[in-house]
Amino acid sequence: MEQKRIVGLLAAFTSFAFALRFDRQIILFFQIHRNPILDIIFTALTHLGTMIAVLFIIISLFMLKKHKRAWIIPLWLSLGFAGVLSYIIKYAVMRGRPEAIGIAAVIAATGYSFPSAHSATAFSTLPVMDKVFKKLNYVWIAVAVLIAFSRLYLGVHYLSDVIFGGMLGFCSGWLFLELKSRKWFKKINILDR
Repeated sequence: MEQKRIVGLLAAFTSFAFALRFDRQIILFFQIHRNPILDIIFTALTHLGTMIAVLFIIISLFMLKKHKRAWIIPLWLSLGFAGVLSYIIKYAVMRGRPEAIGIAAVIAATGYSFPSAHSATAFSTLPVMDKVFKKLNYVWIAVAVLIAFSRLYLGVHYLSDVIFGGMLGFCSGWLFLELKSRKWFKKINILDR
């Protein structure tokens, strides 16, 4: 499994490098090919990403019911760490949103563009959710990818923002997945008793 993760992250990094080179052309492509039906669909998906905390409250309750509560703390820490780190990077890099180059966004977005916090938080949950709900792995991946893609389609992020946010989030999830097995972490994880 570790080898798959490393290969996946290398592929994501390569995609990120490619995206940096063609960000402008890619965002222009999506602006040209928008349509009202997709606007509605991707706006709903991006709001799903905004409501990710609500979704994970529900998932956390589900974990309590299914006797998987030891995973709630790592899930929440991963989600929070990815969100906080993405905002620290946003204010360190201060990359303007695509509107700065004349892209008309479908929805309003404030703040800086790099990295996508929606992507970071959506992907931060994947390692834990894969461990807890293996049979639903592809559902979690599809939701995370669709949330990330919605940000690109709606014109509020570049592809490189979305890819880097996804990598950042996934690494956050991976970190807390690894920390969960440490003795000191088990002592502070009050739900792992």
